[in-house]
Amino acid sequence: GLNGVGVYAVTLSADGRYQKAQLLGSAPHAKFATALDKVLPTWRWELGEGSPAGCRMPTVQLMTIQFLP
Repeated sequence: GLNGVGVYAVTLSADGRYQKAQLLGSAPHAKFATALDKVLPTWRWELGEGSPAGCRMPTVQLMTIQFLP
């Protein structure tokens, strides 16, 4: 029954596969970030339409995840 927010910088490889995520901030409890660290690698990721075609560099996506009870 708790609300929370986590902000991450997620690095995706050139083919859109998850590489890593860096927590930029969370509130009000660190438990939210601990839970996300476990599930982010299991999510299915896609590069956005704004990503350059044929790009060989990893991309970093900033995302805010809001938890609602």
